[in-house]
Amino acid sequence: MKGEITLKVLETIKDFVGEQADLFEAFLNAGYGASAGKMRYEFDQVQKRKRQDLELRKIRRRYSNFISGLRSDGLIEKESFNLTEKGRRKLKALKESCSHKLPNTGAYSKTEGDKYVIVIFDIPEKYKKKRVWLRSALKKLGLELVQKRLDRPGENT
Repeated sequence: MKGEITLKVLETIKDFVGEQADLFEAFLNAGYGASAGKMRYEFDQVQKRKRQDLELRKIRRRYSNFISGLRSDGLIEKESFNLTEKGRRKLKALKESCSHKLPNTGAYSKTEGDKYVIVIFDIPEKYKKKRVWLRSALKKLGLELVQKRLDRPGENT
């Protein structure tokens, strides 16, 4: 209980001090004799820049972690960004697996007078991978799911 109260107090002080610093920066940016609207605008701009800086730091951290992962997996060299032999094999395998996928055609938008296309299929559970592939192919063609599968009595799903 005592630790929770201290935590709340410290969080409040941190937030208060941060807001004070932002308000002071906004005051300096707005200039002497600025209106309340100008002060609010500058304050919002300061907070927007802080959010953007935070997002940029997150993106940089994710990039750094990704590169570090590639290095630790042995796909790129430790000192440079050159592919290792393992990296070349992985690249070839990924290109091969991606060549079997359908291209992304983008979403199809209906206009008045367009005809509807209904695709119905019943692919058994033992061919689940093929069923999943067909669904993703139909989505890439711009079709939408309108009804989930209805279970039939006596069938295991």
